[in-house]
Amino acid sequence: MAPHPIELSASGEAAWQSLRQHVEWAEGFWLAWVFTDHPPTAEELRRRLAAASIHPMQVFDLQEQADVARILRGLLADEPAPEGHVWVRCRETTGDSAGLRQAWTELHLRLNERREALRTRLRAGLILAGPRAWKADARDAAPDLWSIRSLVLEADATVPVRSGTADRSRQAHQVRAPASARLARRALQRALKSADPAAEAVARTRLA
Repeated sequence: MAPHPIELSASGEAAWQSLRQHVEWAEGFWLAWVFTDHPPTAEELRRRLAAASIHPMQVFDLQEQADVARILRGLLADEPAPEGHVWVRCRETTGDSAGLRQAWTELHLRLNERREALRTRLRAGLILAGPRAWKADARDAAPDLWSIRSLVLEADATVPVRSGTADRSRQAHQVRAPASARLARRALQRALKSADPAAEAVARTRLA
């Protein structure tokens, strides 16, 4: 069953606007954190970013300590390297929140050690999403990465869209459509400049 439509809180919408505006002008690697205690909020931000992106987004789930090595391999070793944005999200499925927090810290320690490799290999944004209480853990475990951050976003919970507000929610997304068009036009310009036929075809499709 598809998830119920949700509308972001005021802080969630502010986070989305900051994220959207940054992506519209960013080129190459950039780094962001999203902190929220409500997973659907982070998921809605992720969904919107994916919808506004030319290249497919790669998503990694951090659920336990064993996932750290898998995520590092996907970011730094697997071929081909990710073309689009990469989103790392925490997903507690076992009830072991302390273990997941430890995995979050370990991931940041390992990423911090590989900061230059990340900057060289990744071609778009790396976004790490976790609970608000883990913000200090990220900053302390990855001080070098934190120093080159582009965005740190915090958002409160979303609320389910009632049937009477569903149309307003759709209208709000339609109002934001020109922003997606600007992203597509910018992507088309980059594709033409780099002589990338595949990216050009995708951009022209989004503009159609």
